Amino acid sequence: MPDLLTHQHQVTHNRTVAAYLEQAGVEHLDWVVTVLFYTAMHLMDQVLYARQKLNPRNHQQRHAAIANTPELVPLYADYRELEHQSRESRYECVQFSIKEVESLKARLMGIEQTVNTILQI
Repeated sequence: MPDLLTHQHQVTHNRTVAAYLEQAGVEHLDWVVTVLFYTAMHLMDQVLYARQKLNPRNHQQRHAAIANTPELVPLYADYRELEHQSRESRYECVQFSIKEVESLKARLMGIEQTVNTILQI
């Protein structure tokens, strides 16, 4: 199971992948959205691991763990929106505009800033 450093490494890796896909052109923005969500997931998992040594095995377990972690509850709406848009991309073949991706990136940035504050990074 991943530890805190492994989740941090994955966040960094995902940021690099998202930037690469974004610069590759608008036809890849669907995958940018998916990578943004998984970046948020690893950010949330950092807190779950740091606070409770928890590594959720699936999204359902993660949702329950977030709901039971007071520090993460304020981030839940942004997290869920990133998850929802990722599913829209993957399963409904929704295409995204640059403006929509920027809005999702702002949600991710808010999550990341709060997680970094929680973990004192």
